[in-house]
Amino acid sequence: DEDGVFVAYDYAWQPTSSDSTMCLENGCYRLTLSAFDGGDWNGSTLTFSTENDTQTYTLDDGGIAHYLVNVGVDVCDVSGCMDASALNYDPWATTDDESCEYPFSCEEGTAATLYICTFSNGDEVSLNLYDENGSTLYSFSELGNIAIMYEDICLPEGCISAEMLNVEGNNGWYNGYFWVEVNGQTIFTEALNDDLSSETATFSLSGDACPQGGCMDPEATNYNEQASFDDGSCVYPEPCDGTLYALYINQGSFLNEISFTIIHESGDSTAVFTGADALDEQSICLMDGCYTVEVYDSFGDGWNGNELVLYGPLNDFHLITLEEGEFGVYTFGVNTSDCGGEEILGCTDQEAINYNAMATTDDGSCLYEDTDCEGLNSVTIFLDTQQWGTEISWSLLDDAGNEVASGGDYNSYDSYVQVLCLADGCYTLEMEDAWGDGWNGGFYMIYGENGLFAEGSLLYGGQGMDIISINGDCDVAGCTDPDAINYSPIATIDDGNCVYQNPWSELNPSDFIGLDLSITIGPNPVVDEFTINVTGLKQDQPVQVKILNGMGQLMVNEEWSTFGDHVIKSLNASEWSAGTYFVNIQHEQETVTEMIIKQ
Repeated sequence: DEDGVFVAYDYAWQPTSSDSTMCLENGCYRLTLSAFDGGDWNGSTLTFSTENDTQTYTLDDGGIAHYLVNVGVDVCDVSGCMDASALNYDPWATTDDESCEYPFSCEEGTAATLYICTFSNGDEVSLNLYDENGSTLYSFSELGNIAIMYEDICLPEGCISAEMLNVEGNNGWYNGYFWVEVNGQTIFTEALNDDLSSETATFSLSGDACPQGGCMDPEATNYNEQASFDDGSCVYPEPCDGTLYALYINQGSFLNEISFTIIHESGDSTAVFTGADALDEQSICLMDGCYTVEVYDSFGDGWNGNELVLYGPLNDFHLITLEEGEFGVYTFGVNTSDCGGEEILGCTDQEAINYNAMATTDDGSCLYEDTDCEGLNSVTIFLDTQQWGTEISWSLLDDAGNEVASGGDYNSYDSYVQVLCLADGCYTLEMEDAWGDGWNGGFYMIYGENGLFAEGSLLYGGQGMDIISINGDCDVAGCTDPDAINYSPIATIDDGNCVYQNPWSELNPSDFIGLDLSITIGPNPVVDEFTINVTGLKQDQPVQVKILNGMGQLMVNEEWSTFGDHVIKSLNASEWSAGTYFVNIQHEQETVTEMIIKQ
């Protein structure tokens, strides 16, 4: 019928005559006659008879025929595509409605498909494609949020330039990206760099490298090591007559609500930021003197885990947040300590491994590299906190149950180091979380001069324990119940942290199973540069990278963005001292550590 619903069908294998009666509503019906052998009906006919009309149909040739049958109406008129070569050809159509759609083809060039994927702020994403003569091939902008747009396009031979823009002048595409496919195979994919508001990349259908313009001066802030010719785009940092500080945001929730102003004692506003434009790490030049940081929250409920980080030379480190309310003030000094503000206790000796540049009063907690443990093992305990660091506490017990070290009441997004002299043997690390939701990404590492003894975290719950072997033959703690979703087949003692699936639980076994995270580092030993290859990643989820020296001091603390299941980065260690270093990779709830030797 007109809605495409079957109302009758029949078939015959032998010559026969038959009649059947049916009740049809008045209207137009689509009739299809077919011959299984692809020929005709050899004189057979199909007749429709009503009280006022008789209509007879047959198939003369071609294996199939289409007819319009009018029942109780004088004329049947169907609008549709009447071109048999079109994708949407309608064999019953009597009037062409110009809706025909045809397979995509290129008279000149190669047929390809362009995909653009957006997340937030899709209206700021713009992409322009140019041929090697500079003529515009395609232009796309004002795209939607959280969408994949695709377009069939014709691409010429030679080099194609992809100009990526943020039309609002902001940086990056907010994790958006594009890719080009030919015959179902991806030949190119790219995204606007998070540090830039515009960028141009080149590609070709053949895969041959194209000349790529860019800044070729390593001293410039936008140096492009992939550039084959200098396009005059180099940007250089402003000269600093004071002290350069790195400024960045440790992200929490509701970043768009926060803002802050950094004010010198002279009254000049050194920097004014909102959450949206303070995402990327940047350098600011601070003159000597006292500074006031005024912090705001537009909703009035504090910064919800967001933290402003100012990092200067000699570990001059300031972690600033707003615990509650809509306004707060923080005071610090550059090359001066007489700036008022609250007393901050900590180690004030720059020679100590736990020197705290924020401390105004020494609390006697300074720790120093222990080069002589008199026959015992010099062991470093490194603890890294993320959100809710104040909830974390732990105790390290020897095999007799005596506490040999402990810690707790930490700041969020901070690092802590303890150095101990420990005998060979088995130790128990008891971990607690006051809120009962695990350490929220925080983790520990325990290592000595010759390697890593243990690393781990409290992934969930309020309590847990790990067995730490310091050159000993020790049991392995874990869930020993095969019915639990986090059952560990290698565990020899139960740690009391078994988790079970129940009807009202939203827990999934995958929450407690590793992502097969792995890292490859080369060359090792390291001379100057080395490369870290991280695999087993969850797409578009960041990777936290920390590199520590043997004293527990952070040499590298970076967050790497990903667009797939792996990421590769090169680092420069030419200015590092010779010795042992530990590369720690965090991703989701998993952490992996590898040791490298710097020659």
